[in-house]
Amino acid sequence: MPGPVEYLQAGLARAYENGDFTDFEIECGGHTYKVHKVVICSQSDYFSTPCKEGFAEGEKHHIRLKAIGEPGEDRNETDGVEVDDPGDDAECDDPEAIRLMIDFFYKQDYIPEPIERDTMPVKEEPMDDGWSTFPRSKEAKKGGKKDKGRRSRGNIIMHARVFAAAEKYKVPALRELSASKFADAAEISWDHTQFAEAARIVYSTTPDHVRELRDTVVKTVHDHRELLDKLSIENAVKDIAALNFELLRMARGLTPVADNKVIDEGMKCAECSTWLWYEECDSCSTEHRGCCGSCPNPQCPGPNSA
Repeated sequence: MPGPVEYLQAGLARAYENGDFTDFEIECGGHTYKVHKVVICSQSDYFSTPCKEGFAEGEKHHIRLKAIGEPGEDRNETDGVEVDDPGDDAECDDPEAIRLMIDFFYKQDYIPEPIERDTMPVKEEPMDDGWSTFPRSKEAKKGGKKDKGRRSRGNIIMHARVFAAAEKYKVPALRELSASKFADAAEISWDHTQFAEAARIVYSTTPDHVRELRDTVVKTVHDHRELLDKLSIENAVKDIAALNFELLRMARGLTPVADNKVIDEGMKCAECSTWLWYEECDSCSTEHRGCCGSCPNPQCPGPNSA
């Protein structure tokens, strides 16, 4: 039997679908969504400010989010008046992602159109080129059979765009959910033709310090080494400098991003200010910082493991 929370969610979803008691409009890509200020502002710090009295958006009960491909300034607009938010990224304003974000406000979930699995198995070739730390995936070792009737758990591209919208519009619950859905989709659809495009979206619509989706992308390419034989992935890795460098670090047994950055002057460690060097662990041969680091291998039996 549904509880009070479920009844509340059902009531809010019904009010949104019927357009009852709405007091605000969100426009994007030619679509206008009638919403409730209390619902969107309680979940998004971004909307809570302009919806207040004294702001143009709050007075007009309307905000226009600039969609991808629209001409004009790379800013949101309200009835033709620019909203002064130079930090906005127009690439984040995918109209479908905005629709799904609004669905989440009322249903605490979103469901994009699924994508068909279309992957042919990648032919295995030995790679004796110095990148031996990239393991073969289990699917490749088994031969990789094509499953013609199976659908993925989600549209990996749309999960990336929803995450970008959640990050931009400061919706933490949606950010967490979309990151989880993206990881699930990548686990199943890592060999899909859309994976390379999803990687480009991830690295172009989120700042460097936002790691959830970036970590999934780099780990997926690292774990499924046969992806490097695909032209779409090759082009993506070549074009995305950050992904290229992160894969290089992982190939050397390091984390994608350094925990402690090293200052350029004299190659000194930014953590302990001594000269930086790398050495192999005496117990497990894992390479790590010799200045102030400890062996990062969780399976290391040595006394200096992290």
